[in-house]
Amino acid sequence: MKKEIPLYPPSFDGEEWRDIDHPHCGHYQMSNMGRLRSKPRTIMHSTGRLILKRSKIIRPCMWGEYPSYGICQKPKRHSIKIHRILAQTFIPNPLNKPCVNHIDGNKENYALSNLEWATRSEDQMHATYVLGHNLGETHGAHKLTESDVIDARILSCFGASSEELARVMGVTRGAISKAVSRKTWRHVP
Repeated sequence: MKKEIPLYPPSFDGEEWRDIDHPHCGHYQMSNMGRLRSKPRTIMHSTGRLILKRSKIIRPCMWGEYPSYGICQKPKRHSIKIHRILAQTFIPNPLNKPCVNHIDGNKENYALSNLEWATRSEDQMHATYVLGHNLGETHGAHKLTESDVIDARILSCFGASSEELARVMGVTRGAISKAVSRKTWRHVP
Protein backbone atom coordinates (compact mmCIF):
# COMPACT_ATOMS: atom_id res chain seq x y z
CA MET A 1 0.00 0.00 0.00
CA LYS A 2 1.36 3.40 -1.07
CA LYS A 3 1.81 6.08 1.65
CA GLU A 4 -0.19 9.27 1.05
CA ILE A 5 2.04 12.38 0.97
CA PRO A 6 0.25 15.51 2.24
CA LEU A 7 -0.11 18.46 -0.13
CA TYR A 8 1.00 20.96 2.56
CA PRO A 9 3.95 20.77 4.96
CA PRO A 10 3.07 20.74 8.69
CA SER A 11 2.16 24.02 10.42
CA PHE A 12 3.11 25.25 13.90
CA ASP A 13 0.50 25.66 16.65
CA GLY A 14 -1.44 28.89 16.13
CA GLU A 15 -0.05 29.40 12.62
CA GLU A 16 -2.54 30.92 10.19
CA TRP A 17 -1.95 30.89 6.42
CA ARG A 18 -3.37 33.46 3.97
CA ASP A 19 -3.07 33.97 0.24
CA ILE A 20 -0.81 36.89 -0.64
CA ASP A 21 -2.25 39.84 -2.53
CA HIS A 22 0.86 40.75 -4.53
CA PRO A 23 1.41 40.77 -8.32
CA HIS A 24 4.36 38.33 -8.16
CA CYS A 25 2.97 35.99 -5.50
CA GLY A 26 -0.02 34.34 -7.14
CA HIS A 27 0.74 30.84 -5.95
CA TYR A 28 2.21 31.63 -2.52
CA GLN A 29 0.81 31.90 1.00
CA MET A 30 2.19 33.75 4.04
CA SER A 31 1.76 32.67 7.65
CA ASN A 32 1.26 34.98 10.61
CA MET A 33 4.67 33.72 11.81
CA GLY A 34 6.45 35.04 8.72
CA ARG A 35 6.81 31.76 6.84
CA LEU A 36 6.15 31.58 3.09
CA ARG A 37 4.98 28.50 1.23
CA SER A 38 4.06 27.72 -2.31
CA LYS A 39 0.55 26.44 -2.96
CA PRO A 40 0.07 23.01 -4.54
CA ARG A 41 -0.58 23.29 -8.24
CA THR A 42 -0.57 21.32 -11.45
CA ILE A 43 1.98 22.28 -14.06
CA MET A 44 2.68 21.04 -17.57
CA HIS A 45 6.06 19.32 -17.93
CA SER A 46 8.07 19.89 -21.10
CA THR A 47 7.07 16.36 -22.17
CA GLY A 48 3.41 17.39 -22.10
CA ARG A 49 2.57 15.46 -18.90
CA LEU A 50 0.71 17.16 -16.07
CA ILE A 51 2.64 17.10 -12.79
CA LEU A 52 1.33 17.86 -9.29
CA LYS A 53 3.71 20.24 -7.48
CA ARG A 54 3.28 19.90 -3.73
CA SER A 55 3.48 22.86 -1.37
CA LYS A 56 6.86 23.62 0.13
CA ILE A 57 8.25 26.12 2.63
CA ILE A 58 10.47 28.78 1.05
CA ARG A 59 13.69 29.61 2.87
CA PRO A 60 14.33 33.28 3.68
CA CYS A 61 17.53 35.11 2.75
CA MET A 62 19.02 38.54 3.42
CA TRP A 63 18.42 40.96 0.56
CA GLY A 64 20.09 44.23 1.43
CA GLU A 65 19.29 45.16 5.03
CA TYR A 66 16.06 43.16 5.33
CA PRO A 67 15.15 39.45 5.53
CA SER A 68 13.45 38.57 2.24
CA TYR A 69 12.15 35.74 0.13
CA GLY A 70 13.32 35.06 -3.41
CA ILE A 71 10.35 33.88 -5.44
CA CYS A 72 10.00 32.78 -9.03
CA GLN A 73 7.32 34.10 -11.30
CA LYS A 74 8.40 32.76 -14.67
CA PRO A 75 10.53 33.92 -16.34
CA LYS A 76 11.78 36.28 -13.61
CA ARG A 77 12.95 35.97 -10.02
CA HIS A 78 11.70 38.56 -7.54
CA SER A 79 12.67 39.53 -4.00
CA ILE A 80 9.97 40.36 -1.47
CA LYS A 81 10.69 41.75 2.00
CA ILE A 82 9.16 39.61 4.73
CA HIS A 83 7.98 42.49 6.93
CA ARG A 84 6.25 44.22 4.02
CA ILE A 85 4.34 41.13 2.79
CA LEU A 86 3.41 40.21 6.39
CA ALA A 87 1.94 43.68 6.98
CA GLN A 88 0.08 43.67 3.65
CA THR A 89 -1.38 40.25 4.43
CA PHE A 90 -2.21 40.52 8.16
CA ILE A 91 -2.26 44.16 9.33
CA PRO A 92 -5.16 46.39 8.21
CA ASN A 93 -4.09 49.69 6.62
CA PRO A 94 -7.28 51.83 6.49
CA LEU A 95 -5.32 55.10 6.13
CA ASN A 96 -3.28 53.68 3.23
CA LYS A 97 0.09 54.49 4.85
CA PRO A 98 3.06 53.60 2.61
CA CYS A 99 5.72 52.40 5.11
CA VAL A 100 5.99 49.42 7.44
CA ASN A 101 7.75 50.39 10.65
CA HIS A 102 9.66 48.00 12.95
CA ILE A 103 8.59 49.22 16.39
CA ASP A 104 11.76 47.99 18.15
CA GLY A 105 14.03 49.09 15.28
CA ASN A 106 15.32 45.54 14.66
CA LYS A 107 14.92 44.86 10.94
CA GLU A 108 15.25 41.11 11.52
CA ASN A 109 12.33 41.02 13.98
CA TYR A 110 9.32 40.65 11.71
CA ALA A 111 6.85 39.47 14.37
CA LEU A 112 3.38 40.90 13.70
CA SER A 113 3.39 42.56 17.13
CA ASN A 114 6.55 44.48 16.09
CA LEU A 115 5.15 45.88 12.82
CA GLU A 116 2.94 48.90 12.17
CA TRP A 117 1.91 51.00 9.20
CA ALA A 118 3.41 54.51 9.12
CA THR A 119 3.77 57.52 6.89
CA ARG A 120 7.31 58.40 5.76
CA SER A 121 7.28 61.25 8.26
CA GLU A 122 6.17 58.98 11.12
CA ASP A 123 8.85 56.45 10.14
CA GLN A 124 11.56 59.15 10.20
CA MET A 125 10.35 60.58 13.52
CA HIS A 126 10.31 57.08 15.06
CA ALA A 127 13.87 56.46 13.84
CA THR A 128 15.10 59.77 15.22
CA TYR A 129 13.24 60.24 18.49
CA VAL A 130 12.47 56.67 19.61
CA LEU A 131 15.45 54.76 18.25
CA GLY A 132 17.95 57.60 18.58
CA HIS A 133 19.22 57.67 15.00
CA ASN A 134 21.53 60.58 14.29
CA LEU A 135 20.02 63.98 13.62
CA GLY A 136 21.56 67.34 12.69
CA GLU A 137 25.19 67.78 13.72
CA THR A 138 25.39 64.23 15.07
CA HIS A 139 24.68 62.87 11.57
CA GLY A 140 27.91 61.90 9.86
CA ALA A 141 27.06 63.60 6.57
CA HIS A 142 26.07 67.03 7.94
CA LYS A 143 27.46 70.07 6.13
CA LEU A 144 25.83 72.77 8.26
CA THR A 145 25.80 73.40 11.98
CA GLU A 146 22.73 74.37 14.00
CA SER A 147 24.03 77.95 14.27
CA ASP A 148 24.51 78.04 10.45
CA VAL A 149 20.86 77.00 10.02
CA ILE A 150 19.61 79.64 12.48
CA ASP A 151 21.75 82.32 10.77
CA ALA A 152 20.51 81.25 7.31
CA ARG A 153 16.88 81.44 8.43
CA ILE A 154 17.36 84.91 9.94
CA LEU A 155 19.29 86.24 6.91
CA SER A 156 16.66 84.76 4.59
CA CYS A 157 13.97 86.76 6.42
CA PHE A 158 16.00 89.91 5.67
CA GLY A 159 16.14 89.12 1.95
CA ALA A 160 19.36 87.11 1.48
CA SER A 161 19.05 84.71 -1.45
CA SER A 162 19.74 80.99 -1.26
CA GLU A 163 22.63 81.43 -3.75
CA GLU A 164 24.33 84.05 -1.53
CA LEU A 165 23.88 82.01 1.63
CA ALA A 166 25.12 78.83 -0.08
CA ARG A 167 28.25 80.60 -1.37
CA VAL A 168 29.07 82.08 2.05
CA MET A 169 28.44 78.81 3.95
CA GLY A 170 30.13 76.55 1.39
CA VAL A 171 27.16 74.30 0.64
CA THR A 172 24.75 73.83 -2.24
CA ARG A 173 21.79 76.11 -2.84
CA GLY A 174 19.50 73.10 -2.33
CA ALA A 175 20.94 72.41 1.15
CA ILE A 176 20.29 76.02 2.21
CA SER A 177 16.87 76.11 0.61
CA LYS A 178 15.77 72.92 2.42
CA ALA A 179 17.15 74.12 5.76
CA VAL A 180 15.44 77.53 5.48
CA SER A 181 12.10 76.00 4.45
CA ARG A 182 12.39 73.40 7.28
CA LYS A 183 12.38 70.39 4.96
CA THR A 184 15.58 69.50 6.80
CA TRP A 185 16.81 70.60 10.22
CA ARG A 186 13.20 70.66 11.54
CA HIS A 187 14.39 70.18 15.09
CA VAL A 188 16.21 73.57 15.01
CA PRO A 189 13.99 76.49 16.11
